[in-house]
Amino acid sequence: GIGKSALIDHFLAQAKQPLILRSRCYENELLAYKAFDGAMEELAHVLTVMPRSECQELLPPRAALLCKLFPALQSVRALAETPLTGLPADPSVQRIEALSIFARLLARLSERAPIVVAVDDLQWADADSFRMLQALLEAMSARCLVLATVRPRAELEGDGETGIAALRGMSCVRELTLEGLPSDHYLRLTGKG
Repeated sequence: GIGKSALIDHFLAQAKQPLILRSRCYENELLAYKAFDGAMEELAHVLTVMPRSECQELLPPRAALLCKLFPALQSVRALAETPLTGLPADPSVQRIEALSIFARLLARLSERAPIVVAVDDLQWADADSFRMLQALLEAMSARCLVLATVRPRAELEGDGETGIAALRGMSCVRELTLEGLPSDHYLRLTGKG
């Protein structure tokens, strides 16, 4: 490629003490919310190593609902052991509530440190991932930066084309077009030179 991932790696290495939640989408992966899969594994790790009392204080009401969307979060005892009562019967309403809970959890976590959600190859994300990303950006009250790498417009199709077009229409989204790095810069950024 032209060095998009290497540039993100360099940026994240220079960032001052953020909580970094990183994901990558793969073209042939059939997984709901795949743009957030890796990020949820990292979030689960962060919450698991935290003292349980601190973790419980951070969790919004009904946070255990997140485990239904993201099985990796079942490893967080404070989430997995929380009973889910009074949930709406409609799964689509549960998904909407889970997205709101996730935004509130990020807001609470961002009070401790800024958050960077980085997603490589967003063009391969599924429709659910784009809906989640839009909901997150619309509800964002956290100190959170979302970075995503995307292939050029001419290479986009399907859910990726539709989802990225919708994101580009949001006032909070900024697009930076890269035209490739000179080889000496790429080698320096990747540590191969």
